[in-house]
Amino acid sequence: MLFTLKVRTTMTDFIIKKLPYDLSSHAGLAFIGKYLKSIKINSLIDSAFPVRSGVANSDILKSYLALLCLGKNDFDAIENFRANAFFIRALGLSHVPSSPTLRQRLDAHASSWFDLVPQMNQKLLASRINGQPIEFGALACGYTPVDLDTFAMDNSSTKKELVGRTYAGVDGYCPFAVYLGSLGYCLELALRPGVQHSAAESQYNFERALPMAASLVTSPLLVRADSGFCSLKLMQEVAAQASALQREIAFIIKWNPRRAPVEAIAAQKTTDTNTQWTIHREGKRECVWQESLDLVNVGVESNPARRVYRLTERTIDKHGVVLLFPEYVLEGWTTTLPEKFDAPEIIALYCDHAT
Repeated sequence: MLFTLKVRTTMTDFIIKKLPYDLSSHAGLAFIGKYLKSIKINSLIDSAFPVRSGVANSDILKSYLALLCLGKNDFDAIENFRANAFFIRALGLSHVPSSPTLRQRLDAHASSWFDLVPQMNQKLLASRINGQPIEFGALACGYTPVDLDTFAMDNSSTKKELVGRTYAGVDGYCPFAVYLGSLGYCLELALRPGVQHSAAESQYNFERALPMAASLVTSPLLVRADSGFCSLKLMQEVAAQASALQREIAFIIKWNPRRAPVEAIAAQKTTDTNTQWTIHREGKRECVWQESLDLVNVGVESNPARRVYRLTERTIDKHGVVLLFPEYVLEGWTTTLPEKFDAPEIIALYCDHAT
């Protein structure tokens, strides 16, 4: 038996009123404007790049920064905010530029404004909150990490300038990022061609990022990077910055084994009765050791650079399949941390880099 329920609906009379204030879906711009005001961005830009007439360069830069904070990077997006009272008030703008003005001004001045970015970032990160400096997040060992890495930006099926094949197997860009502390504060985010190797020209990024990091925290710094940065030139640059800044700046850089004879090393370790193995499960064991390195202009006599190695042997894979021949994986980490940090601690500190 079926029952049919009939519901009678009536139209509701809504009362429509105009509020005495404007509502905005971009309320976060108020905080952006506040921080830009705290670093006195108007005087920083307009004193160095004055204009005789038209939109001030500070308004140009603030408008485009606001678009980026809203997840928009095309110049035409500014047209939607030209009459937006909240956008103007939140950022303290005298004028909102048109799309052509924004495009032309950035095309004309982008390269000369590049040096302003570290200054702005320095002022912003050095600001105080409730009278206290920013807590960037030091490690339990007392060092503040400076983590650097590259990542792939997928721009497949586009014809943008310098788009190329990245290490991730997609066409795009390969930006270089530097973060200070364990809470994710960004010191550097350089857009790079997709085909550029991680280590290529990275010493120039170090020249900007490491002095900035040293000026923001008083604790010793620990630079951490993956095997893409396994380069003597970059290690020497870290040591040179430590010497120039008179600060303790250690590093942990994952070793790139390249053509290391893994099978020969594994044979030597498995036949050596002094090798100490750690068994993680049936069919998987590891041994760890270290050696001192004689790297030019890296480390000092009392604390030379060293490399920590970890050899993993598997005779049964993770699915429980018994292997016909043992499988060996050799890893290594080059570091200038003091000897008080043993090999397992070095590995653990590097693993934290990925977080």
